[in-house]
Amino acid sequence: MKSPDGPRRILVLEHDPRRLGFVTEWLDRAGYVTATGLEGLEGSDGPARARPELIIMDFAMPHGESLEMIELLRDDGRFREAPIIVLSYFDDPSHRERGKTLGVAACLRKPCSFREIRDAISRLQSGPPHEVTSCT
Repeated sequence: MKSPDGPRRILVLEHDPRRLGFVTEWLDRAGYVTATGLEGLEGSDGPARARPELIIMDFAMPHGESLEMIELLRDDGRFREAPIIVLSYFDDPSHRERGKTLGVAACLRKPCSFREIRDAISRLQSGPPHEVTSCT
């Protein structure tokens, strides 16, 4: 994490406009600077896009496999070092293991509360980087 108080710039990738709005509103109210992508990276905007300190993404993106999107993020220097929190309805051990090799730091099962997201961000500050937790 870049900031001693945790990440300040967060990129949120979510295919559901309503859920994207909820998550970014929560983060904005908590003092984070957010950029968003509704269809993956194509729709990304804002100051956090350049070098986010954290990425929160939906696992079920409509235009391609999410693990492939994570690979694309890791190949792009702007996103290479940012921990990733995945939001998912699924808890597939093979996806979790592959995600771990790509730098997924945590997986939260949907629907999740802002407190769960905030707690995951806090754990990233205090715990070892890229420690993948279950989607349970």
